[in-house]
Amino acid sequence: MIFSSYEILATVAVAFLAGAVWALNTKRRGGIFCE
Repeated sequence: MIFSSYEILATVAVAFLAGAVWALNTKRRGGIFCE
């Protein structure tokens, strides 16, 4: 169904954005990552 496809895309998009924001915040704080 089309709705299912949109649901999957929305979930992936939200997860990707959340991960990107978390990574940026972590790098700004100079926390977990040491590269």
